[in-house]
Amino acid sequence: IDIALPAFYWEEFGAFLSTPEEIMSWHASNISFIVLLGAVLFASFTIVSEFEERTYLLLFTRPVKKTTIFVGKFLACYAITLLVVLGFYGVSAVHSLVLEGAVTSKTLESIGMAMAYIFAVSGLAVFFSCISKKGSISALMTFFLVLMVPQIISVILMVVQPGGDYWYLLNIAGGSISSLFSSTVQISKALITLFLWGAVPLVLGWLIFLRREA
Repeated sequence: IDIALPAFYWEEFGAFLSTPEEIMSWHASNISFIVLLGAVLFASFTIVSEFEERTYLLLFTRPVKKTTIFVGKFLACYAITLLVVLGFYGVSAVHSLVLEGAVTSKTLESIGMAMAYIFAVSGLAVFFSCISKKGSISALMTFFLVLMVPQIISVILMVVQPGGDYWYLLNIAGGSISSLFSSTVQISKALITLFLWGAVPLVLGWLIFLRREA
């Protein structure tokens, strides 16, 4: 749908999708939701499923450290989501080439931001997977926290402190994936924010996983 709409209704969309930057920004605005779906479908189930299905009884008897298991599961979820996102960028780049004959160099920066966002959201999802007893609960917590909580906080802050810089919010940092195509973005600040959003819950989840027995 994201690609078909501009392609089939170019007369309507051409007014604001007239440059490679605008085309890629249009597509990149969907990346955060694609990442969220990947986290919900994969990362939020990766740990809790072992306990829910009792397969941990077999897994923990093998001569493999828990840390190795934890890291392996996280990297697998990260890699799957990243492949989907890179595929989406590839299709979007082809779309830009077909319509405008070029792809903006800012696409690489956007991919870097998307990789950081995948790390942040997957880290949160794995944390919820470590503290939950059911995969469905983990998935719901991931979806609610990533999609709704930052938006609610943003609205409250805009009322209390209008015009403020809310760079520390997950949705604001994640929005840089698409906004960097059309405006100046402090990439380093956004990357640090996304790293912390992912690293803190990931470390907490790892510590919980090390001590979890059932």
